[in-house]
Amino acid sequence: MTTKANRQLGDEPGDRNASLTKRVEARVAALRVAGNKNERERRSLGRVFHELGDTHRQYRQQTGQRVSPGLKQAAGEFKKEQSIATLVAVAAFLDADGLLAW
Repeated sequence: MTTKANRQLGDEPGDRNASLTKRVEARVAALRVAGNKNERERRSLGRVFHELGDTHRQYRQQTGQRVSPGLKQAAGEFKKEQSIATLVAVAAFLDADGLLAW
């Protein structure tokens, strides 16, 4: 897991976002399911979103923290428009807390 404390110095925010986008894309590809192209993409995005949700629920159970308003908003945006970009916005919150194992 990556934490804020052990990120390399000199990383530009844009570099981290590009890296996170690539990591999210790779995770979606790893969980890709059978079906036509659009259906596969939608279902794969949903699988990663639910995986992120499970991870964050476990984190909240362990820490007693609540869901941040920003994460709630990002999740709502993903539910309205399922895309890599909206999924990256959700993943960014978990990544900032060092919760992504990938």
